[in-house]
Formats: sequence, structure tokens, C-alpha cells
Amino acid sequence: MSTPSVKFLDALECGYTAANCAPERGLLLAISGGVDSVALLHATVAWLTQQSGFPAESNGNRLVVAHVNHRLRGERSEADAEFVGRLAEQLELPFELLTIEEGSLQLSSRGSLEEACRKARYQLLGETAQRLGFASVATAHHMDDQAETILHNVIRGTGLRGLAGMQPSRPLRITSAGNSSLRQLTEEESPGHGKNSPVALVRPMLNISRADIEEFVAIHNHEYREDHTNRESAFTRNRIRNELLPLLARDFNPQVAKSLVSLSQQAAYAARSLDRLADDVLNNAVLESNPTICRLDASRLQKVEEELLRHALARLWTRLNWPRQKMTFAHWQRLSAAILAGRNTSFQLPGGIDAIREGDLLRLTAVSESS
Repeated sequence: MSTPSVKFLDALECGYTAANCAPERGLLLAISGGVDSVALLHATVAWLTQQSGFPAESNGNRLVVAHVNHRLRGERSEADAEFVGRLAEQLELPFELLTIEEGSLQLSSRGSLEEACRKARYQLLGETAQRLGFASVATAHHMDDQAETILHNVIRGTGLRGLAGMQPSRPLRITSAGNSSLRQLTEEESPGHGKNSPVALVRPMLNISRADIEEFVAIHNHEYREDHTNRESAFTRNRIRNELLPLLARDFNPQVAKSLVSLSQQAAYAARSLDRLADDVLNNAVLESNPTICRLDASRLQKVEEELLRHALARLWTRLNWPRQKMTFAHWQRLSAAILAGRNTSFQLPGGIDAIREGDLLRLTAVSESS
């Protein structure tokens, strides 16, 4: 019979495989010092040791520990950074301490400090991976995080993509030096090797529950840091984690997290199928495309079913890295209806996108919302 540790390492290996992650191409581990990331670090080292005699000189420098200090919790933030640094030293791994400029998060948060933290953290991790020539950055998101993400998306209002939740792997968005806009890497770009190659964000623990993580850490007596902010109710995600999910598990379904993850997997399969169909639609209809303007053959789009057309338009926004946060179902429906109706029309969409239909031409132009 397999021990909990063996099962944990097997599940982690499956997670890395699902993310198409090859550690020998360079793996940057994002370690906060909390129980989840400490489990990721120790389990990854244990797995690599089993696989290749890690840390042999030939592959030891392809695994690096990174910690992002957000400088939001005073001495606690500094203590977290010192803890992760000592942990890396104990494991004889290189350590990268990444610090966010004090005050920059509040200035860029626009009402959502949590979102500002996430963007800044991924930016620093992506930059570091590129500098090192690494193909992947691994985070410790797990099954319960996935369930929280799906519920959060449902509460805010979402579609198939939101139901799919977090994916095992996705290209990182990294701001180019001197450019304030984020570069959206397409799904067709596979993470490569080298300082200018795309970097993948991988989540090898999406199939592992928080309970299994805590058991693994307890069995091996691994030390970790407690983040008291995870228990505060200021953030919606914390309330989902600490109040809503426990309520659903207690009063409705003890396996609610697994059920939500199963739903996300089915939604992801469906979304990928629609993506392929949508790409065919766009490849057949796009006449000109750049970050500021896109011209499409409306007569070809008119032959597409409305549901697929809406998905193709959303896919186009992603390709062009146009803002989608304020684009509701009603906006996508209005745009698709304008295409299918076959009449000349013009209107503006959220994010400063002008839509003009003239004859068989649909012209979409990105302009300033204030202009």
C-alpha cells in the first residue's frame, strides 16, 4: 500500500506532466513560506531526487527558489523573506528575493489591492525566469484554490472560461521594459528556453487537496509561516475560503471542492474545443489586425452561429490584449447582433473600442475612453 508521501509525490508528478513542465528546462519555484508553497518546494525536490539524483551539478542550477516580498505586512513580510531564504539555503538551492517597490501597489491597485499584488508578483516572477533563461514558474495553487476560484467567478458572473478556472499551465503576461501595457501571449506560443522565450506559469498541485498538503507537511515536520491575512474577511476570496466553502461542504456536499474541480475540467475541455472552432472563424474573417485596429469580413462572420460568433469575438479581444473586464454578455450580444443583422451601424464598447459596420466590413478600433 502506498504511503501518503508516495501518493503525494505521484500526484505532484501527474500535475507537472499535465502542465507539460520539464524541470530540466529551468523551473522557478514561487515560495511564499506558507504551508502550500513549502509543500510544493519539499515535494518537488523529493520528486526530482527520485527521478534524477537531484541536486547533481548537471541539473541543480535549473531549480531556483523565488520569494516575492510585497512589503505590506511590515516585520512579518521581512520575516517571511528571511524564512524562505534560509529554507533555500538548507536545501542548497539558489535563492531569488524579489521586492516590490514600497507604495507602488497602492498606486496601481485602483481599488483592488489583491489584484495589484497578483499582477506585480507575476511580473517579477516572469522577469526573473526570463533573466535566468527558465521555461517555467511554478506556484502552489491547489484543489481548494481551484474551487474558490470557480465560486468567485460564478458570484461575479462568468461564462465557460470562468467555469474552467485556473489551468495547469498558461503563458505569463510580462510587461516589456519601457512599455506599460501587458503583452498577452497566445495559446499557440509554447514556453521555450532562453532569455527572450515565453515563460509558462504552471500549477502542478491543482489535483491535490489542502488536507493532503497539510498531511504531507505534518508527516515530515516541515516548518512553514502563517499568514494571518488569510483569515481576514476583507477580501472576497477569504470569505469564500473561510465561510462559503465550509458551509457548502457541511450542509450540502462534503466533496464540493472535488465536484467544482470536475466541473472546471469539463468546462476547460469544452472551451478548448470552442477555441479551435473560433480560431478557424477568425482566420477566415480577419483582414487586418494589430493592437489598435482590426478589420474583418462581416459577410463571412454572418455565416457563423451566434454562440460561436460571440466566442470568436471574445477570443479576438484576448488575441489583441484588449480589456475585457467590463465587457458583459450584453455587450458581446450587441456586437454579434450588429454583425448578423447586416446593417450599417456604429457604437462604442467598454475599454474604448469603437465598432463600425459598413457594408461587408467590420472595423474595430481601440481608442482612449476619454477621447
